[in-house]
Amino acid sequence: MNKKIKTLLSTILVTTSFFTFGAFSQNTFATAIPYVEFQTVFDDVKAVSRDIEVTTGAGAIICGEGNSDGVYGLYVAKLDSNQNKTWQKAIPKAGVGNSIQQTSDNSYIAVSSSGHVVKLDSEGNLVWDKVLSNAKELTSIEPTKDGNFIICGSSRSDTTKYDVYLCKIDEDGNVIFSYSYDDGNSKDDFGRSVQQTVDGGYIILGTAFLPAASTSTTTKSYNYLVKVNKNGNLLWKKSVGAADGMPKDLKVTKDGSFIIAGMINYKGVLLKTNSAGNLLWSKTLNDWSIDSVELDTDGFMLFGNVNGSAFSTDKDLQVIKTDLSGNKVWDYETTEYNAYDYSRKITKNLDGSFLMVGDTNSNENSSVHITLMKVNY
Repeated sequence: MNKKIKTLLSTILVTTSFFTFGAFSQNTFATAIPYVEFQTVFDDVKAVSRDIEVTTGAGAIICGEGNSDGVYGLYVAKLDSNQNKTWQKAIPKAGVGNSIQQTSDNSYIAVSSSGHVVKLDSEGNLVWDKVLSNAKELTSIEPTKDGNFIICGSSRSDTTKYDVYLCKIDEDGNVIFSYSYDDGNSKDDFGRSVQQTVDGGYIILGTAFLPAASTSTTTKSYNYLVKVNKNGNLLWKKSVGAADGMPKDLKVTKDGSFIIAGMINYKGVLLKTNSAGNLLWSKTLNDWSIDSVELDTDGFMLFGNVNGSAFSTDKDLQVIKTDLSGNKVWDYETTEYNAYDYSRKITKNLDGSFLMVGDTNSNENSSVHITLMKVNY
């Protein structure tokens, strides 16, 4: 695929005025500008991505859905330290792999859109495939401080509504506890992302659909936080930010605050709350969406989409650097005319760079492929 990428060489500069140059823009003091070390498209396989995580040995692991060796299903690809694929695997009838983590024995556990939890060994061989009871979709898996894993998603205990779902498992997939959390109304709630908090409990980011007014039949979507203790017992739940929210990702800062990335009213936003879930600030940072956030030493790194030159049929990938207050320091866009690019996940590499995974669908070729990018500054 002929991907036209505007890449800037690493340069030291200081500026006091806003300027743009190619696909890079900066509006504050800085000592370096970003540069793309590489961007590649996996043309050899039809697949979509959802997650990327750094592994031991400076490699990485990707999950999503795709075709490998004639098998279509939950897709996993292992990358070496140079981001070359060493193996890939598709597990049939397991749904879309939404999130993946490495285990202590260098295996991998992924969770899927159909409630599956699968474990692969270090060479990509399937160890087990389990379905969690009552889970309809699993969206996020994270390691816990005690060597286990916490999972969130959505459950459906009856035919009327979806609830936020939380489950803790060990490395063998045995359930330690599982809970569903109802927000008290008749509308649906979906868990999107989960993190362990500084007190040993867990914070879940979800989407809550609430009535627009007490007498209205119209519903609005909101960013929704659910805080539980280490045993999964509910402590509090609340909506955060303006209506028409579509939360995507969540991180916990060193001081115990929560950083939320997503979309509100078709604008990319970054929000910060304190440890009690009270909103501290909300920043609008682009014209479409922010899909993933990663902590950086002096701020946050974001990965999202912006409108391209064709607007309705053209979306470009965007990397944004902010300070600790959510103010934009710089942004960087990759462009390909008449293509729709989907941002999925950003993660910090062991060398301090950032790896991003997404999907690209060029109108010159209707098939979708995974795209991988490495950015440094």
